[in-house]
Amino acid sequence: MIGARLRAKPQFGRRILMALMADDVLERDSREARLSGFDETLSSTCSARDIAAHILRLLRGYPEYRCLLRAPNGRRKAA
Repeated sequence: MIGARLRAKPQFGRRILMALMADDVLERDSREARLSGFDETLSSTCSARDIAAHILRLLRGYPEYRCLLRAPNGRRKAA
């Protein structure tokens, strides 16, 4: 319930929550973490590049960040 408690705090705003989990964690526990408020669950052995890619993918969903982040195919939308 850590994710739900963090999201309930005042001024949480437009933040994303990611959980790093050990490799031996069951898929059921990973799914429960996502249901309890985490946006993404990753393996603890993933690289920094993987973490950055997941963060960018999650931030792309917020309209205020779309103008700052490039589209995945490299093209920008016309104004």
